Amino acid sequence: MSLKNIILIGLTFICTRFCYGQASEVINYHVHVFSNALITNIENQGQKLTDDVYEVTCQHGECSEIKKIKAHNGDKLVLISGPYAFKEDYQLKDSVALISLVQYENDLLKDLVNTDRKNLYGFCGINPNWDFALSETKRCIEDLEMDGIKLHFQCNKININDSLTHSKISEILKYLSNKDRPVLIHLNGTDLYEGQHIAQDFIKNFLNNADEQTIIFAHSGGPGGLTSFNIEVLKEFDHFFKTNKYNRNKKIYFELSGAILKTDYPEKLEPAALKDMIIKIGSEHFLFGSDYPFQTGERYLKVLEEDLGLNPITLRKIKTNNIFMKK
Repeated sequence: MSLKNIILIGLTFICTRFCYGQASEVINYHVHVFSNALITNIENQGQKLTDDVYEVTCQHGECSEIKKIKAHNGDKLVLISGPYAFKEDYQLKDSVALISLVQYENDLLKDLVNTDRKNLYGFCGINPNWDFALSETKRCIEDLEMDGIKLHFQCNKININDSLTHSKISEILKYLSNKDRPVLIHLNGTDLYEGQHIAQDFIKNFLNNADEQTIIFAHSGGPGGLTSFNIEVLKEFDHFFKTNKYNRNKKIYFELSGAILKTDYPEKLEPAALKDMIIKIGSEHFLFGSDYPFQTGERYLKVLEEDLGLNPITLRKIKTNNIFMKK
């Protein structure tokens, strides 16, 4: 082999390793962390993390043991704590108990993320209706040094047009804007026919300002599954991207977890409807997520490859789109 060929092979290896190395890593933006206390509380609400719905049942520590969480989920993971899911039960009778449980859940998140700070990011779960929502947000970002916040509007029955709720959410978003931290939001899709109005109200209430803001909408903007709700939300944001003067200040993304499901459910749309919106809006606005423990990243990537119908280059861009590298 000539010296010239040896040099070319070496340069190809170096470029592949260093030019494309990190860019080719799969990042999963939706990986839940559940403590035993939270699992117990959820079960007391009548919900079960069982294997007829969930790929991983969380019954044997799979959702709080970092080795099991990292297995089959991707190269880099956004871990999400879920204290917003706490509801009153025999262990949770007052605000003092609630604060203690919330802090425990977010402290657990910090401990898990710190086991591999290079490949793990942490988003603290916050219910904006808590009296201490802003202070816990600040604790998560400043004291625990986490990377973002998760708000679950549907779980917490959030009405973004309620004046007090609007004020609390605005405070959190303003703080995150000042700290240059992203927020992951699960919109309230209780009414599957209200996607357009929900998106319009969100834009009107929270995006018509000059603040720099990074927002990721869970489940392609919907409540889970793919219905007209998702499509109407995506259409409204496509309009926002193309017409709103504040678009330049906003980094808006939609992560794909839970959108393409094999099971039947009311108002289900074919995956082609989501594919069309990804192409129309632009794949740069979409991220990969699996909603672990509902599905592992490995399994859901296969679902997307088989059912979504995107060309491999576009899907590769989505699953390796790391917003944290762009800061």
